[in-house]
Amino acid sequence: MKKRIFVFIITSLLLSIVILITYLNYNNIDVDNNNIPSNSKISYFPEKTFPRIESYGYITSDKKIKREEKIIKNEYDTIIKNYISENLYEFKEPLLYNYDSGKEIYRFTWLRSFHNPIVIRIEIASNKKTIFWKELKINKEYKPIKIITDTYKPLDNEKWTELENLLKKENFWEIYPNINVLGNDGSFWVLEGTKDKKYKAVAFWSPKRNKIEYFELCKYILALTDLKIDEYKIY
Repeated sequence: MKKRIFVFIITSLLLSIVILITYLNYNNIDVDNNNIPSNSKISYFPEKTFPRIESYGYITSDKKIKREEKIIKNEYDTIIKNYISENLYEFKEPLLYNYDSGKEIYRFTWLRSFHNPIVIRIEIASNKKTIFWKELKINKEYKPIKIITDTYKPLDNEKWTELENLLKKENFWEIYPNINVLGNDGSFWVLEGTKDKKYKAVAFWSPKRNKIEYFELCKYILALTDLKIDEYKIY
């Protein structure tokens, strides 16, 4: 009996070590004590996060222009992944995908063509709910130069419940991580989540027209902060 108990303890310990390695040493990522990467070249997303998508247009029989998008199998968009990662590094945000923090976390990253980037992170730990947000100032070339807002506040249960409902309505954990086809002017709406050792990242380009439920979900997260954004700047 003692031998069986000993074997069980050793097996459980080894399993715990494997789980720890899986989350804390994912690809031996170089991070600090706050899980912030050591440099801007480290990706904030797993390699196979955003599929590469091609767009093509054609004229229909009734002389209308139609556009279709095609997902390229087994190919992933590293340019977009790196661009979003570089901005998250400027925000000094932690990685979310490489370890299990024991928290439920959602992060909305909003990268607009002509206005300051914004990141919003919601954390739930032991029924304590907190919302953090940051804003980056951009220069004349629209490059981020410094953090001008970095604050947080408690999130009440009613607002959290509404957010949960919107996440379920959008089916966030099942939605395809589609970046759709980019335009010249617009913005990235990137939403990440980590819960119960799961990680998910979704990104859309200017979803107001073609992905309204996702747009409303992210816009609600924006409204939870104390940021005052003019309506014409929400694109």
